[in-house]
Amino acid sequence: TPVPYPTITLTHASDEGGWIGFEHTIDDGGWCVFTSEAGVRHFFHELLVRGFDHRALGRFKISAVGHGTSSALKERGFVADLIPERATVKCLSETLVEKGNLRDTSVIRVRGNLADSSIEDLSAKAGANVVALNVYRNTNAQWEQNWIDKICSSPPDYLSFTSGSTVDRFVEILGIERAKEVASKSRLATIGPPTSAFAEK
Repeated sequence: TPVPYPTITLTHASDEGGWIGFEHTIDDGGWCVFTSEAGVRHFFHELLVRGFDHRALGRFKISAVGHGTSSALKERGFVADLIPERATVKCLSETLVEKGNLRDTSVIRVRGNLADSSIEDLSAKAGANVVALNVYRNTNAQWEQNWIDKICSSPPDYLSFTSGSTVDRFVEILGIERAKEVASKSRLATIGPPTSAFAEK
């Protein structure tokens, strides 16, 4: 029985500087890099709001971090040109540098406000013109007191975390001692190594 306890809220972000950078690259293209389904959703929403359509990506190659992000792109008519062997931002960064031929090429990094910057850093070192485009904001979700009382009095069989920020906010909401107590009475499931590292930390 899945019980949703959202610890984060994703809201739209309007990054004027990032979108100006994107518009300047449309004629030449390059790489457009997506690392989450939320990034795909918010990017295409804002693309249409700004008067563009899918043709704006006609000269770009597309990179997706993993299956979920790739599926979100397919729903919008795009097949990723590059997907790393492991669905981590670190692996995507390294694969993009290795196979993307980035020198003097534009890399549009579609991201949220708390995203890992390794794609930007490694791409820039490889000679790319990097545009960080923030399309959504990751903020704290608010829990009602009865949610806190329920999860503390009756910990679930599993706690499932889908990002490092969900772990951080879980701890912020409950406090470190209560969070550790609930976790000690549950089994933990995480989406991948980076999220596991947050939980271990």
